[in-house]
Amino acid sequence: MIDIYKEFAKNYIQIKINAGITKENFGFFHSLPEEKQKKIIRAALEEFSSHGYNKASTNEIVKNAGIGKGMLFRYFKSKKMLYLFLVYHSIDKALDIILKKMQVAFDGQLSFFEKIYSTIRIKLEFIRLYPLESNFFTLAFSSPPPEIVQDMASLYDSLLLISGSVFFDQIDFSSYRDDIPVERIKEIIMFVTSGFQNSIMQKLKNLPGSIDYDSLFNEFMEYIRILEKGLLK
Repeated sequence: MIDIYKEFAKNYIQIKINAGITKENFGFFHSLPEEKQKKIIRAALEEFSSHGYNKASTNEIVKNAGIGKGMLFRYFKSKKMLYLFLVYHSIDKALDIILKKMQVAFDGQLSFFEKIYSTIRIKLEFIRLYPLESNFFTLAFSSPPPEIVQDMASLYDSLLLISGSVFFDQIDFSSYRDDIPVERIKEIIMFVTSGFQNSIMQKLKNLPGSIDYDSLFNEFMEYIRILEKGLLK
């Protein structure tokens, strides 16, 4: 199982390299004290989350971060690169929690549905711990600015593809219906799971401060139980 996670991390690192999100490209920013980096990131996340990409003001970002405007573009080169940096920063935070906890939760022979239950629980925990990154992440994927629509679509497809290898690793499909091809079963499950996650993202976008996470999880479990009954023998 550990090899699966290593492969996931390897593929994700390559995605970041292809997008130009490397320490070499942001070396000057990474040379700053950690607290200074956090302050800049927080100011940028808040501005983009509150006003969207087009209306976000770099003047407000530098004011709230306590830096000069020239320095912001020395760190990130452009508004687009700053936005993409924040996208990957948010994903990094999510994966740091999700992958570690998934390795523990998946340490054993679990059914695919049990893996889904655990994964959604872990993702909701990330939302609780990092509301700012979660909110920005939601907006970036649900309403990407025209300048990076293709970047976000490619990133989403890549993450979906490599995450599938984790979910379906070591799954015994012998208990599933014989009249439905295994690949179609995988597609159905991923479609329902992705759809529910998109629903969560939309709710976070519209009502970021009033989400009942336990109710969301219980709602999701109800859908999955219905799906499970339809797919198992």
